[in-house]
Amino acid sequence: MGSCASHPEPPPLPEQFAATERCAALLLGGAVTIEAKLGEGATGCVYLARWQEARVAIKVTRESRSEASLSLTLRHPHVVSTFLAKTYQGQLWIVQEHCHLGSLRDFLRRDKGRAARGRARMTNQQRVRIATGVASGMLYLAGQGVVHGDLNCNNVLLTRVDDELCAKVADFGIARNTTAWGCSHRFTETQGTLSHVAPELMREGKLSAAVDVYAFGILLHELFTGTAAYGDLLAGQIIVNLATGNRPTFPADTHVDVTSLARRCWQDAPHARPGWTEILACLTQIQF
Repeated sequence: MGSCASHPEPPPLPEQFAATERCAALLLGGAVTIEAKLGEGATGCVYLARWQEARVAIKVTRESRSEASLSLTLRHPHVVSTFLAKTYQGQLWIVQEHCHLGSLRDFLRRDKGRAARGRARMTNQQRVRIATGVASGMLYLAGQGVVHGDLNCNNVLLTRVDDELCAKVADFGIARNTTAWGCSHRFTETQGTLSHVAPELMREGKLSAAVDVYAFGILLHELFTGTAAYGDLLAGQIIVNLATGNRPTFPADTHVDVTSLARRCWQDAPHARPGWTEILACLTQIQF
């Protein structure tokens, strides 16, 4: 009779994880195992967990009824799926699919590290695939009347589907559903990531679907250069660049169709920017 190999016991969770685990089990029902903290920001934390036999991400943040109600209605291959959302003592607990490659921002950072060590980098074809996935998700959101309001590399998550990179739009903390507006725009004091904020949103607080297209242009620059838009410029310097119409610059060897699309997306006038259907058509024509 063979003997079973013994496995070491996993290390105990830090007390703060254990408390989160107990609270999650109470709120979500059934056993919840917190495995790690994936990230932490000004408004909350994201944990990697096992729930109902699946690996999920649990986001614990300040209560936002709009984020909870909106994210639960969205279903698209290039939008992060939300399975459950509950509030408890002023906090919102959201259970979402886990994208194991993390954010596009982190992926680009790791890609740059691979290049520094002489290892193979992400191909341009993969970059186009990521951009196409983001645009596809944004086309769906626009069709649902949703303005994301903070599209950037931190809010695009990556996973693999059929061994191919798959991008998914995430984080609807400041998203707005425009279906009840009765007009094309609203005015707001809420703004997303400064480097990706459209000029009209910066100047007037004018929020419309066009602000997401502007942000996509900046995202394209970061995706194809591997660097943060505006580099190490301070907030005031970025604002000056926005006001004077200066935008990030591409290396000379960047594909002309990529630079052309990005520049069309980040035009100053909202009406001059392309729509998502046109953006997708442009992306499918880019050949490397």
